[in-house]
Amino acid sequence: GPIPADILLVGEAPGADEEKTGQPFVGPAGKILDELKIDAGLGRNVRTTNAIGCRPPSNRTPTKEELSACRIFLGREIEAVQPKIIVALGATAAGVLSGRTIIKNNRGHLLAALPQWRTPAPILITYHPAAILHQDRYSGEQIRAAILSDLKLAYTAVHGGTAGRVQTGHPYTREGQQLIQTFTEHLAAQPNCNLACDLEWEVPTAGGGKPL
Repeated sequence: GPIPADILLVGEAPGADEEKTGQPFVGPAGKILDELKIDAGLGRNVRTTNAIGCRPPSNRTPTKEELSACRIFLGREIEAVQPKIIVALGATAAGVLSGRTIIKNNRGHLLAALPQWRTPAPILITYHPAAILHQDRYSGEQIRAAILSDLKLAYTAVHGGTAGRVQTGHPYTREGQQLIQTFTEHLAAQPNCNLACDLEWEVPTAGGGKPL
């Protein structure tokens, strides 16, 4: 995808097809994502990537250590792409980018990125297209419709319309906006500092240690 790009789609990790080609989302899930991008009218100003760049053994979920090791590379990509919105595809990407891993509870809202990503771009959480492949036809169509709806929301958030009102009344709105404002002011005050500095941020965990 292009650099810069308005929309950055972030998945979990490369699969077998992606490992062979070195390109993200070229397997069966990628074909579904391509169809959804067309149906949502996203156009060409979209870039896709993954939370980590290497395929975990047996295609398992990446460990916290693996995600942490690849953080600098994803961070530099976000910095280079300068997206207006980041779409997290699946629970792993959602947790890495926003700290929230329950997709059902967090879909349809523009959330603040965790501070270590140093981006004012909001995070939009949705299902990974691979989830469609592992469901029966009815459930798969429901997931497909949900992803399509979220991608359309991402398009609206970038191009205007009603997306600006999505956050109204959402319990995370004030918190998210304060994070974005603090974050933008910090970057403005330190123009020579970027992700290459690899500054460390302290991020409080959710109360009770429960997933958000």
